[in-house]
Amino acid sequence: MRTVDYKKITLLVLTCCFIFSFFSHSAIAECTDFTWAYKANMITPRFASATVVLDNKIYTLCGHEGRLQGVSNEVYDTSTNTWTSLASLPRSDGRYALGAAASDGKIYTFCGENIWGNYGTNTVDMYDPATNSWTLNIATYPLTLADVEAVAANGKIYCIGGSACPGYPTYNNVYEFDPQSRTFTPKASMPSPKSYIIPIAYNNKIYVFGGRNSGVESNEIFIYNISSDSWSIAGSTLRNLDGVGGVIGNKIYILDGSNPEETKKIIEYDPMTDTITQKTPYNEIFREGPFGGVVNGKFYVMGGANYISGTFIPSTEEGTIIPCEEPDSDNDGYSPPEDCNDNDASINPSALEVCDDGVDNNCNGYADQFDEFCYIDLDLDDDGYIPPEDCNDNDASINPSALEVCDDGKDNNCNDYVDCRDPGCDSTCYTKGIVSLCERFGESTPAFFPDQNWSRVEIEVTVGDTVVDRCMGRCGEGCPGDGEPECGGVHRYTQACLNHDACVKQLGDFAEQCWTILDNAVDDCLSAPICFEDADRDLIPDDFYDITCSGGENENCNDNCPEKANPDQADADGDDIGDVCESLYLALKAIDAAIVTETAVEGTIMDADAEDLQSLIELSIDYIDEALDEIGEAWQNGELEEFSTREILQSWFSLQNAKILDNWAIMLLNRDNYVRRLLARRVIQSAINLKGNAKGILE
Repeated sequence: MRTVDYKKITLLVLTCCFIFSFFSHSAIAECTDFTWAYKANMITPRFASATVVLDNKIYTLCGHEGRLQGVSNEVYDTSTNTWTSLASLPRSDGRYALGAAASDGKIYTFCGENIWGNYGTNTVDMYDPATNSWTLNIATYPLTLADVEAVAANGKIYCIGGSACPGYPTYNNVYEFDPQSRTFTPKASMPSPKSYIIPIAYNNKIYVFGGRNSGVESNEIFIYNISSDSWSIAGSTLRNLDGVGGVIGNKIYILDGSNPEETKKIIEYDPMTDTITQKTPYNEIFREGPFGGVVNGKFYVMGGANYISGTFIPSTEEGTIIPCEEPDSDNDGYSPPEDCNDNDASINPSALEVCDDGVDNNCNGYADQFDEFCYIDLDLDDDGYIPPEDCNDNDASINPSALEVCDDGKDNNCNDYVDCRDPGCDSTCYTKGIVSLCERFGESTPAFFPDQNWSRVEIEVTVGDTVVDRCMGRCGEGCPGDGEPECGGVHRYTQACLNHDACVKQLGDFAEQCWTILDNAVDDCLSAPICFEDADRDLIPDDFYDITCSGGENENCNDNCPEKANPDQADADGDDIGDVCESLYLALKAIDAAIVTETAVEGTIMDADAEDLQSLIELSIDYIDEALDEIGEAWQNGELEEFSTREILQSWFSLQNAKILDNWAIMLLNRDNYVRRLLARRVIQSAINLKGNAKGILE
């Protein structure tokens, strides 16, 4: 046991309290706000314009502008407070809702909607400020879109999201554009489709705010890590559309441009703390579709439309950040949260602790005997520790040096975590021997895992549900974690793997908590019994025994229709194919064959002979015709009663459209041109997707 001279400690603590009070006191906490001033008006008011900040100037390109039809451009010089007209975009159909970004002194524009608003585009144009000239069609964007947003980072330009016109289906595609080679490289897609977003590059990441998904507003903040080519979702949410933003210091500032019912607002987002603060908005009436940016630490807002009258706003406003003082209600020189009671001047970080009043007088988080200033004897259990370091001074087995006991209901090591909430209890709490879940396939079962604070949580999940590219609870044939998108095949399902998958569902693939569980689940997986295959989850094995089920039997038999649930195994014609699978079964097989054939074409299109490729695509067309015939027969025979007419027609038209695309691909393949063959590859991929859609609807 160590010995303690408490008189010396008391004197030392008292001295330190005064020294700390003298040097650490700060009456004004970090706090900022905006003050706004009007600047020179634009030459041509507009909205839905692309904006680029380059060399302390703000370039506004195209957009809705009335009679000039989306081709005029101008630049605002923040140092002279002047606007200057620039060379017009030499396109007769104009552009608005386009993306733009700068790299190496040039400005690049991407896609955009024509000025009449009835189609998107795939054009990439370049503007050179040095010569005040445009170069058109320097590249072709991989998709035909409007509302795609662009942001420059690390010498590349990242084009994100967008929507197609008309109809406005929304995309989650991300492409990296290399201005040197003028080529596009696909990157990891956003977690969900978005258009009307506000992307901001900061600290090797791209923060994506607001947006819409096929007309439905999104309030999630997506974060793209450029180095790892991966996305995450912030904890904060922000309903914010069609605005503008920029970085000042270590904060991101966003101007809302599409929510007049919520009033105009400026938002401060702190990437370090994932927190949102609302700031003083600009002076003008709410601006719809504004533009602007940050230059030399000042936020510039310009243009947009008056959402009441529909007229364009010509004004420019400059926002300057100013410090603001926080409240000090008791006039003791401290503000919350530094002052833990702003209604009592005797309570603040400079006060001395009163040891018997039940109050934390000096705001250090400890009151009375738990404050270091008030320690008298203690170490009652002679374990060498005193409160608050010793969280139970009456039990020598409980102190910061003790090992956590994972099932006694006590915080043995005084780290504020009890039993399974303690990180040291991972292997004990989350993997407890071999627990097979074969018999619970398809049932709701509790799963256990540590949360982000390493506290043990419990959630209900369904064994076998497909989540994040794996089947819940499936360890796989090649342990550990050999998950698949589908739950077919002979696999092992264990409690340990269910805990891991539930953890991944909540925290993501790369969470340390989930990897810890997975490491401890390996032995469970290798020793667990094998579960049967049941793709349609009707509790009849797909292909496990030597006979076919009939009359509702579900033991020692096979499933006569593994694509669809049919626990009664009804088979009126006795051909070992279930009634629900007769014509539809053959149609799905035909669709599968078409997809496989066309996938082979898509993979070899750049190298194989065009005539050979044409033969393969024609074979795919034959499979489509076969599938269409089978679907029609199934419909006539009343085998599709469980599907709505709309679902059947969706599958039918998806296949018809895929056939049209196949014929278009044949035409393109016969053109000896690399670009056309590349386009054929994309056409074929679209056809594959349509066939997959048709199959997915019928399944």
